[in-house]
Amino acid sequence: MRHLLVVAMAILAALLIACGGTDEGDEPKEEIKATMQAFYAALNDRDFSAAYGYLSSDCQGTLTPSESQTRFENLLKIMPTGDLVLKDVQIETLKGDEAVVRPDAVVVFEGKETSVDWLQWVKRLVREDGHWRFHMC
Repeated sequence: MRHLLVVAMAILAALLIACGGTDEGDEPKEEIKATMQAFYAALNDRDFSAAYGYLSSDCQGTLTPSESQTRFENLLKIMPTGDLVLKDVQIETLKGDEAVVRPDAVVVFEGKETSVDWLQWVKRLVREDGHWRFHMC
């Protein structure tokens, strides 16, 4: 009987670990959220060089800084007047150094929030050298 209890506890522990039962806390979420906030702040400031720095190395290998600036400018042209504001982020999947997240973001102008559909679309990020970067080129 005691042997069965030990086996059952071992199986339960293995299942908890395999299913994410070990609590890593909100650290990845907070790191991802901080990266997204900094990226949005760079876009709000029209600091396209800084925004480029938040792209993954693969994206930076695909897009030149000039090409990314053109894309960022075009993105801002279709956005309502105001600043991008990230309210929260939901992690859809997190596997190692890759994450798919759904932002809760709005455009704020003169204190009024405007929801923009494409701001809510999922975003893919990768962790490189300990920092989360957008991997959407």
